[in-house]
Amino acid sequence: QAAIRSVHDRSIKAKEQRLLMLHHAAQCSSKKSNYSSLCERVYCSKMIKLWSHLNDCKDNSCQFKSCFSSRSILTHYHKCDSNLCRVFSPIRLGLVKLSEDHKATST
Repeated sequence: QAAIRSVHDRSIKAKEQRLLMLHHAAQCSSKKSNYSSLCERVYCSKMIKLWSHLNDCKDNSCQFKSCFSSRSILTHYHKCDSNLCRVFSPIRLGLVKLSEDHKATST
């Protein structure tokens, strides 16, 4: 049972990380410079491309890397309102704070 919990915990962590990376990509200032390498985050350019793709893709059989899993994560995030959700409740407040911080620094 400990092994199952460990796999489940890694899955939760991966979903949290993907959501945070997509959140960053949606707001990253490097998008304004046509995806140049202004952002120091290693994953940023790939996540920006994924984020752009996700905005238009509705194909459940899409072969674009990480498309379907990312859409599933985002759908869960947007629909989930449970304070007991192990995936998103721990970071929901953190994302609100990140958004507020980003707005404060970009104005």
